[in-house]
Amino acid sequence: MYSALIPLLPMYSALIPLLPMYSALIPLLPMYSALIPLLPMYSALIPLLPIPFRRFNGGVGRTPQVKDFNTTQGRWPVKSVKFLLGLLKNAEANAEAKGMEVESIIIRNIVVQQAPTTYRRTYRAHGRINPYRSSPCHIEIHLSTPTEQVQKTKDAVVTQRLNKRQLAKKRVAAARAITAAPLQK
Repeated sequence: MYSALIPLLPMYSALIPLLPMYSALIPLLPMYSALIPLLPMYSALIPLLPIPFRRFNGGVGRTPQVKDFNTTQGRWPVKSVKFLLGLLKNAEANAEAKGMEVESIIIRNIVVQQAPTTYRRTYRAHGRINPYRSSPCHIEIHLSTPTEQVQKTKDAVVTQRLNKRQLAKKRVAAARAITAAPLQK
């Protein structure tokens, strides 16, 4: 079972001997080559490789394990990864329900946006109350089948797209040419 992962994941083949410790997570790993870039997400569940943080990385600690990703900051966000993997599994099930080929589906776009903060309170010692807030997010995943590449025809006329200023100049030049034409006769 693990030997099937080695040709797909040459970069992470050194991690294969460690996988029997985490055999409960192996059924969660789809064997689709489209999801190979998501392997750091799976390894964040196992905590072997960190997820590199390039934006919104204030206060994120440095680790030498993210040198492969050409950055210095990274974390192992286990809870976030579990939610994201659940969404990907749900998206795969939706694609199957719509009759799409799951092996050919690609992820077009993933967007994570901030959701409204929930306000609650927690009760502390000596009759005090502190805020108990959460910072949820909206995750939007767009999947699609890859479109076929269309060959460009050789006899196609390429029209140059003009902006407003260029169009206005062209109109003025055409108007001047029309008004100058009767005067020349």
